[in-house]
Amino acid sequence: MTNIIPEITNAITPINGLDVVKQVNDFYSTSFTQLLVFFSIVSTIGCVVIPILAQWYQKNQLKIREKELALELKRLVEEKTKKFVAEMDKKFEEEKKTIASSLAENVTLIEKRATKAEGYVFQLQGNGNIERGDYVQSCIDYLAAARSYCKCNNGSNLPTILNILSDKILPKLNMEQLKEDGLSESIAYQLEEVSKTNHNGFLDVLLIKTNEAFRKAKERRG
Repeated sequence: MTNIIPEITNAITPINGLDVVKQVNDFYSTSFTQLLVFFSIVSTIGCVVIPILAQWYQKNQLKIREKELALELKRLVEEKTKKFVAEMDKKFEEEKKTIASSLAENVTLIEKRATKAEGYVFQLQGNGNIERGDYVQSCIDYLAAARSYCKCNNGSNLPTILNILSDKILPKLNMEQLKEDGLSESIAYQLEEVSKTNHNGFLDVLLIKTNEAFRKAKERRG
């Protein structure tokens, strides 16, 4: 036991106070330097990385916004296009109806004028056949003229037709001629058609006169 104490005593190295202060000073100096380096690195990273991250974020947000704007623009264009097409279709249908109505009116007017002109042609043919003494054919022509005038509602020429039939044609016909090719039936039918256009009675007297001439012709022998 006595021998161990001197050994322990010899093993303990005396500590110099200046050395301790120096070691502590070196420790804090090193730590402070390391801390400054750390903050410098962090500051450098902050100055470099943060702007990069901010720029990346802004670009990313810009791309997202651009996509949103592109989609919104596409939607607006499609909406406007559909609306425009719908309006154009509507206008086209309206114009088509207007044109169709106008064409129908023009066609009706043309047909009416053509039918009226046809009546004039038959009437002229009838006049020529009267002059040649062909009263059967002139009767057929005048009946055709009457049919045309009735068809185009040209009542102004019907009095002339009835006058010629009653004064110049029917008095020259007899029952045998009226039986040929159903002429008698044609006269009766056309006089009935003419009477349908006699709305205000302006043909009353002429119809009576023509029907009387027709009755006499059916009784007349050749």
